[in-house]
Amino acid sequence: MAPVDDVVLTPRQTEVLRLLAKGLSNKEIAQALGCAEPTVRVHVSTVMRLLDVENRTQAATSPLARRLADE
Repeated sequence: MAPVDDVVLTPRQTEVLRLLAKGLSNKEIAQALGCAEPTVRVHVSTVMRLLDVENRTQAATSPLARRLADE
């Protein structure tokens, strides 16, 4: 897992991670952001790569996700 301070996310990726940390599905995230579900899948994949995690659960429970969920 990448250190939190080394991860730089775009504003959209940050919002996707925040919603992912709240337990939303890709479909729910797409509805919340007003975008297509395939777009959310790309954002989730990119966030997972940047966080250096293997799955969405690891991304959602990462230190960065926990910090964003608290904001």
